[in-house]
Amino acid sequence: MSGSPHTVKKAIAHERLRARSGTGTRDRDGNVLANGERMTRTEFEESVEQVLADLPEAYARRLDNVEVLIEDAPSAATLREMGLDPRRDTLFGLYDGVPLGERSIEDTWLPDRITLFYKPLVRSFRSPRRIREEIRKTVLHEIAHFFGMDDEEIEDLGY
Repeated sequence: MSGSPHTVKKAIAHERLRARSGTGTRDRDGNVLANGERMTRTEFEESVEQVLADLPEAYARRLDNVEVLIEDAPSAATLREMGLDPRRDTLFGLYDGVPLGERSIEDTWLPDRITLFYKPLVRSFRSPRRIREEIRKTVLHEIAHFFGMDDEEIEDLGY
């Protein structure tokens, strides 16, 4: 298919941060605690689901071919692919797919993916409230990439 759009991977510019090893308190099972309160994987997943449930219908119905995944952390290979240093940098989220504006009706598409990274988010923010705020910000940022916005446009909107 000549001239067809290529799959792109876009990461949030504001989520590039220096990894801080040992950041956050852990319980005996290795779960990260935020200010003494646990942000469990289940609570994290529920926060992501709530953000998606709160999307306006006009946007939500366009996401039927978008998978939202939660992984513990980005791989070193993914970080290098994004031009980041795995020893110092991390990501909170990643959009992998073809933005809507770059698609043609003749092409068939695998589902786009938005991946959220649990451990970097939980380690980087100290309270469950801040973690939930960053989950929302990250989900909306990655959805904006799906709708074809670049980092500068998204940041102008505050995401």
